[in-house]
Amino acid sequence: MHPQPIQTPETCPSCNGPLARINSALRECEQCGHLKKESNRMKNPAATPQPMPTAGRQDVLPLVIADLHARDAFGRKKYGTTLQTHNGRDPLMDAYQEQLDQVLYFRQELAERETSFPKSRFVAAFNAMAEEVNQNAIDKGWGGEDGNDGELIALCHSELSEALEALRNGNGPDDKIPEFTGVEAELADVIIRIMDMAVAKKWSVAKAIEAKIAFNKTRPYKHGGKRF
Repeated sequence: MHPQPIQTPETCPSCNGPLARINSALRECEQCGHLKKESNRMKNPAATPQPMPTAGRQDVLPLVIADLHARDAFGRKKYGTTLQTHNGRDPLMDAYQEQLDQVLYFRQELAERETSFPKSRFVAAFNAMAEEVNQNAIDKGWGGEDGNDGELIALCHSELSEALEALRNGNGPDDKIPEFTGVEAELADVIIRIMDMAVAKKWSVAKAIEAKIAFNKTRPYKHGGKRF
């Protein structure tokens, strides 16, 4: 047998930080955010070598266990029972048919990665956090679903006013999260309220942020001579 070559994790050319894969053609440094395109990449995904794994961010096993519990609950609701032996079905045939579907889904994702722009990590992270914010608000008896647009925007104004008061009083530690200043905490409240509204009203705020940032880059100096 020929000895296998030792593969070392690829690092960022700017800061030597670890690179996280965005898609099959692009990686992002976890430390400085530098984007690096894949080089010498084989076109066929079945023959594309993978690098050695590096230290990750989260254990996968608990996620799978949670998914199994969720799948069990889904099956109980759909079929009225748990999956049991000798239930009149051929488990090998069920598994084989599911695997065929799975291969098709995998190949679909690979094809879409090759023909589309990388999915925005900001939009995905913002929307995931917004869903969590909205659900927590609902659990606490609130949630933007119950408010009219004017009231919800006014509540954002109230958080900004509290940020101003924090500045007037010296911007000391916040009374609820003292590891942050009052201004930081109140600005966080503004964003939390915006996230809640985005989910409740089905507004594409995250995508609008990206679009507005791109548009602002096209503006003239001081937006054409505005004083402030």
